[in-house]
Amino acid sequence: MNVNKSEIDIDKLDFTASKISYKSQNRFANSAMFYRILLNGKKQKRNWLLYSNSTGKLFCIPCKLFGKISGNFSVGFNDWKHAEQITVHENSTLHKESTRIYVNRLNSKQEYFQNYSLIEMTKNINYWKNILLRIIEVIKFVSSRGLAFRGKNQIVGNKSNGNYLGCIELLAKFDPLLQKHLCDFANKGIGNVSYLSANICDEFISILGDNVKNCIVSELKEAKYFSLIIDSTPDISHSDQLTIVIRYVNTAGTAVERFLYFVENVGHKNEEMENCIMENLINLNLNLEDCRGQSYDNASNMSGVYNGLQARIKLKNNLAMYVPCAAHSLNLIGESAAECCLEATKLFMFIQNLYNFFAASTGRWEILKSHLSLKCKVPKTLSNTRWSANAEAVNAVATGYRYFKNALKDISDNSTQKPCAKLEAKNLEKQLNLLETALMIIFWNDILQTMNKINTSLQKVEIDIETVVSLYSSLEEYIQEKRNVNSFKYLQEKRNVNSFTYYNIKSDEYKITRNIKRKKQVDENKSSDTTFDKDEDFRINTYYIIIDKLQIEIRKRKLAYDKIFSIFGVLINLKKLDDDTIRKRATILYNTYPDYLEENFIEECLHFKHVNILPDDNVSSKSELSLKTIINSNIESTFPNVATALRIFISIACTNCSGERSFSVLKRIKNYLRSSLGQCKLNNLSILTIESDILESIDLNSIINKFAEKKSRKKFVR
Repeated sequence: MNVNKSEIDIDKLDFTASKISYKSQNRFANSAMFYRILLNGKKQKRNWLLYSNSTGKLFCIPCKLFGKISGNFSVGFNDWKHAEQITVHENSTLHKESTRIYVNRLNSKQEYFQNYSLIEMTKNINYWKNILLRIIEVIKFVSSRGLAFRGKNQIVGNKSNGNYLGCIELLAKFDPLLQKHLCDFANKGIGNVSYLSANICDEFISILGDNVKNCIVSELKEAKYFSLIIDSTPDISHSDQLTIVIRYVNTAGTAVERFLYFVENVGHKNEEMENCIMENLINLNLNLEDCRGQSYDNASNMSGVYNGLQARIKLKNNLAMYVPCAAHSLNLIGESAAECCLEATKLFMFIQNLYNFFAASTGRWEILKSHLSLKCKVPKTLSNTRWSANAEAVNAVATGYRYFKNALKDISDNSTQKPCAKLEAKNLEKQLNLLETALMIIFWNDILQTMNKINTSLQKVEIDIETVVSLYSSLEEYIQEKRNVNSFKYLQEKRNVNSFTYYNIKSDEYKITRNIKRKKQVDENKSSDTTFDKDEDFRINTYYIIIDKLQIEIRKRKLAYDKIFSIFGVLINLKKLDDDTIRKRATILYNTYPDYLEENFIEECLHFKHVNILPDDNVSSKSELSLKTIINSNIESTFPNVATALRIFISIACTNCSGERSFSVLKRIKNYLRSSLGQCKLNNLSILTIESDILESIDLNSIINKFAEKKSRKKFVR
């Protein structure tokens, strides 16, 4: 091997490893040993001398390679107290003979050795590169699915070694290269390189996670405008995890929401969360001035007008518009309506009691299943946060109404059942026989099924303010139609019409209650109070109250989205508006972003109105479609301000559902078997699982190069 010592800077060598203790005195090798002082005072470098950082010894290269007799300098010299031995060895016959052989071999076979070394080096590089490619692919496979890596041990060939080594062993059965690698290097112990250890796996996870995050940040910087999506939840170890998700518009004109990381134990105070967000934006080299939206849930610490997180962010950037989560607001609408009157509260308590009764015993559950038809659903539990669960629970009772009654009757008449179970079944059966229960089940099933479909649409990543306003308006109109007298009559008829396959609910009559007479005062006349029949009483005091509460809540929640849409609506309705209206509304939009839109923005809007590429009125999400058309038609240079305004509008987040989805990944990755998972690894595994599409597009050669740079212990010195 040809070692060019002229490229080594002797003064920068670290001689710490050469420490030798002589009683109370420590001695080290030093840079002076690498020079020979001639009689004329000139310093001459000893190119034959080599220092080993791992052993802390000096070696003679010619004697190590070609020395016939083993000496101090062939096995390593470290007698620093007698450094003159270097000069003695330099003048020895053995050293001169070894040097002669070394020089002759270099001169005669230099090209051969260089070619041979190059071939061997290339062969080794290709071998380890192919092994690392297989290892990285396994890591990508396991991490993208949120699976655990390790088992009870890390021994190749053991059945409990985990998913990571298990996948490698599976590949080895069909891959001769990997099979040979496992035979030659696996389970050899410390000091033998195999790249199969847990530490190497963790390093690759870290490199891949950083690479995915860097891709997101680079995309975000190119997109410029973004929105913040923040939420928090406790994990399995009872640590609060704050999720940070960013929404922006990519180069193709599509809105994307990307997960960045979890932050542990930030706290629920608005000031603490603000400091956390600012710190992380600085770490990612992102500018808060480019933030155009915030979307959180309706908690007071997040949505507070005066001291909430959104208010504190707006003090730093007043263009960061706050949009309450549309899906969460819809849940609050349903929750508020369910608690607005006594009958509505009773209904949901009854549905939960029905589930609790059957779920409390496997025997009761089997009796119920024996009565249910194939198309009917088993009872479901309610949820305070997910109203889609409430929709499923109500729908299960609606589809299997008479089957539930038959099952309850079977249990109440069964002599083998406990008396308390028979009594509870009889009470539940009586509740199902009431007409108001049947009407409420049908009514709430219609309402919740409609709300659930809207809720599903609101949870999509591509949702924008335009679609939110459209969906809320359609729901408001649907509820308004329910208030008609004919709708209530239709509801009464619906329960006995066989064309409605799962309705055909046979109930007896309204619950019999005693009419309470109010005591008359002295100055009142003796005429009787107005009384209603059962239908009128139910319609006025229950049905209309729920309808009115739904309408009020929808209008109140919809105001936040109408306010933002009123600013950007001109971009969506250009075809419908006349020129004067476009000028007025475009001026409002321009005044909102005077530092980001040019003065000719209004004229651009008038020009853009007459472009034939505008989407039709019956197309949903016209804003994103308009931006994609501008990009694909290569006319962004003609309408730069319209494109900028559309990017800002689309980048405004209107739900925090992506943050909620990250919590599902958190519960899978940090489960009760991995409750001690470190925060850094948790973030890396989470981003690899959530952003698996970016993970698949990463160049693995660049990952190997980064790993090689990180693991390289060779230092090039001059």
